[in-house]
Amino acid sequence: MKGRWKDWPYKRNSIVYIWLFSYSLILMVPLVFVIGMQYSTRKLFMKEIQSSNQFVLERMQQELDYVWNDLEHIGIQLALNPLVNSVLTKKVK
Repeated sequence: MKGRWKDWPYKRNSIVYIWLFSYSLILMVPLVFVIGMQYSTRKLFMKEIQSSNQFVLERMQQELDYVWNDLEHIGIQLALNPLVNSVLTKKVK
């Protein structure tokens, strides 16, 4: 361990080393806070995006269901219409 600290320009008990260590710790507090906030914000955004997409998909499904029901009703009305049936059953000469 002593050989490794021999290359370091400051001694372990020097004021420069203590300041460097304390400023590094002080810098780490906001850095950890920002990383935590970024993680929680990203998680919140992803949840909102998923909920919004789910809402849009449900609305589209409802709209398509309404259109499909309307098409079924039109098909039933056409099948029961005597004028349409007479045109469809008319033989080509």
